[in-house]
Amino acid sequence: MRSTLLLLGCIILIAIGGRVTAAPPAPDFFPLEKGNYWIYRGETKFLVPKKNPTEEEKKNSTKNEEKSEVLTWKMEVVDTLERDRCFVALIKGGPWDLAWYEPGKARGDYMILRVDRFDIIYIVVMPRSRLGQS
Repeated sequence: MRSTLLLLGCIILIAIGGRVTAAPPAPDFFPLEKGNYWIYRGETKFLVPKKNPTEEEKKNSTKNEEKSEVLTWKMEVVDTLERDRCFVALIKGGPWDLAWYEPGKARGDYMILRVDRFDIIYIVVMPRSRLGQS
């Protein structure tokens, strides 16, 4: 019965003259072009050491106090390179910088690698010394 329905479906498609066409390319929702940037704004919470914790706080591991701050954080495409199947973008800053935020923290340096225009993206932390910066 199942094979009969499949055969019937194929015959109908052939009779109608249905064509298979490629879907239009999906829009690039994360355009990694040199000079593009995104601004993130939101509240972040972090721990800071208490100046004079009591003995009870030291015993209970409550030596830190929670603080919060509304931040504006910029992510910027500094440079790009495309060779064969690979595309690389050098990034300054990103929302992942805020995972272990501390007041005064500088934006990090990252490399995003995309292979064959697929949605496989690798994010690599780049130490400043590797980027030729001090």
